[in-house]
Amino acid sequence: MARTWLITGGSQGLGRALMLAVLEAGDNVVVTSRKREALASLTAEHPDQLEAVALDVTSPSQSRGVDEFRAQVDTNLYGVVNMTRAVLPVMRRRRSGHIVQISSIGGRVGGTPGLSAYQTAKFAVEGFSEALANEVAPFGVKVTIVEPGGIRTGWATGAAEPSGPVTPDYEETVGLWMARFADYAGNEPGDPDRMARAIIGAVDAEEPPRRLLLGSDALEIAISAEEGRLAEAGKWAEVSRSTDFPTT
Repeated sequence: MARTWLITGGSQGLGRALMLAVLEAGDNVVVTSRKREALASLTAEHPDQLEAVALDVTSPSQSRGVDEFRAQVDTNLYGVVNMTRAVLPVMRRRRSGHIVQISSIGGRVGGTPGLSAYQTAKFAVEGFSEALANEVAPFGVKVTIVEPGGIRTGWATGAAEPSGPVTPDYEETVGLWMARFADYAGNEPGDPDRMARAIIGAVDAEEPPRRLLLGSDALEIAISAEEGRLAEAGKWAEVSRSTDFPTT
């Protein structure tokens, strides 16, 4: 029996690759995009499988500074929360469903200069999704957090284009990383089509993962970060234990 997938942001990047892989697998897709016309040719090719809906999950914000930061959080966090709230009532009634949240390795590790707003939102998505998974498990609803590394979709090109000039004080941090992104663009290891198939495989698994790292770079970064955190926790373990009330 064909399943129905709701995919947000399906006009480009990993969302588009996932949509195409789902269609190829024979399932149905309801896909959202800010511009419905961007999907017109695909809906014509798959009239019985694909329905495109124009949807902006946030209110747009064009100004810089705090408003720009808020716009990132609105899109990458509240957009996720809004869509999750929209689909959950149906899943609860059906006592089944699978929510796949697209995060980033930057939502698991973070620390990239110049991406504080983006990574703030992705960290929040992961915290929200972890709690959500435990809340909806009794209803038979599963949650998987996807954490891709670099994907060859043009994302790094956009990341390398800051909205304004870099403050001189941050040239050695933010400026350096923006230059790295410019060199990285087009050389990312992640294949969006392979990643899309991996996501479908995870959804099909008898025991789907809570977190799914995609890309060798994401795997290596995650392992290194976890090892570093464990080492630091061990180094400061005595201080951590010393803050309890005395037991005697």
